[in-house]
Amino acid sequence: MIQPLRQAYFFDSAEYDRKLRFVKRGRRAPVATITDADLVERDGSLMELDRVQEAELLRKVNVISIDAAAGYTATKQTAERRSGTVKATGESSIEVPLTMSADQAATVALRRMKVAWGELHKAGFHLGIAWTALTPTDVIEYTDKRGRKMRIRVVQVEEDSGVLEFEACDDAPWAYDSEAAGVVVPPPISTTPGLVGDTIVAVLNIPILRDQDDELGWYVGARGTEAGWRGGQLQLSTDGGATISAALDIAGPSVIGTTLTPLATEIGGEYLSRQALQVNLPEQPESISMDTLLRYSNRAAVQRADGSWEILQYQAVTPLGGTLYALSGLIRGRYATAPAAIPAGAAVVLIDDSLTFVQLQQWMVGTTLSVRGISAGQDEDDVAWVPLSLDKPASQQEWPVHHVRAERDGSDAVTVSWIGRARLGVENAPRQSKYFTGYRVSYSDGFTADTTETSHTRASVPAGATVQVAAINSITGPGPASEATPT
Repeated sequence: MIQPLRQAYFFDSAEYDRKLRFVKRGRRAPVATITDADLVERDGSLMELDRVQEAELLRKVNVISIDAAAGYTATKQTAERRSGTVKATGESSIEVPLTMSADQAATVALRRMKVAWGELHKAGFHLGIAWTALTPTDVIEYTDKRGRKMRIRVVQVEEDSGVLEFEACDDAPWAYDSEAAGVVVPPPISTTPGLVGDTIVAVLNIPILRDQDDELGWYVGARGTEAGWRGGQLQLSTDGGATISAALDIAGPSVIGTTLTPLATEIGGEYLSRQALQVNLPEQPESISMDTLLRYSNRAAVQRADGSWEILQYQAVTPLGGTLYALSGLIRGRYATAPAAIPAGAAVVLIDDSLTFVQLQQWMVGTTLSVRGISAGQDEDDVAWVPLSLDKPASQQEWPVHHVRAERDGSDAVTVSWIGRARLGVENAPRQSKYFTGYRVSYSDGFTADTTETSHTRASVPAGATVQVAAINSITGPGPASEATPT
């Protein structure tokens, strides 16, 4: 255990006065000064110096230690001489069985590198018995006959026939003052799943958003209530939960939250709303430009008090702190959803690719279905069924017509004209649904007529009669009728 500590903290051991001592290297004053006159002659030079060749020196030093900031994993810090003129090729690695910060380990690596290059000489010399006070770890200043001074550190002392034999090395105190900044290793990412929690399911009975979804159905989104949620399954039942009619795997979470402020009723969605909507969402939405907004981006569905949904768009997002945001630059009443009053605390769902269209069978219209979301790893018996009525499926409800006009001639014949609203495509290139079958013209006296044209003429219309027009869907029948128009 002592050796790894010596490598990291640069101290030497010595025993004298019946004690084992550990002496830290560094800027210590020499305990003695010697010259050639003090040395005892032996075979060879008075002071034998052996220099380490550059090719034998270290080019790279690695220090491996335990880093608390990295989750108490073993990390490596490296010091390296990168000069192209350096001929050294050696590499050293030490493992320190201690917890060290990145900077501490990098400092050890740098100091070991500087010690290797700063203490190049090994020295051997002899002194008389008068120098017995010198012990290993002592620093001596040696002055040669030319007056050159050299700091050396005693490594070993042995006595032979009244002569002390010393082994020493260079002492480079500056090397032990070096500091380095380490490479910070990020802590490991926890793989512990955490609590799974329940699955929040949002079933959106809204108009179809994509041409390929031109069927009877709902859009469904889901998210978990806890951090450990990793998807789940949406289950559908037609008999109150006795049997499961269909199941849909849920992979990624949808952005489902609640409103914090109410929305007031507006006349229509032709203009930008001056209202702002504050919401609580698990993910931050993004602001967009007006051009991007007009390309059907940043859509959201907000649930009314009666359970129906309004689709709106938002342009600007202002963070309010935490998971709270203010949505402004609203365009309300999109996809023929009325911009009615919506109280605070309503569900809000951002419309994106996480929503899945679930096709339903036509015979289900008018029935009550049951749905529930099961989190992955959750016991399905712990989750209750939620009943949902399919009385008015918005996915196949035709939109109200525009600009209904009625003209009566002298024979009391009335010609009614209007502009239809196709539900597919885009606003400047709309297309009718494959389930669109035409229009129904209804008079207040009970007369009705169906047509595929955008006008209809009736003879001998009673005075004072009014007329309404509604688009017809082969699954759900006539959609919302226009306002009564006098004839």
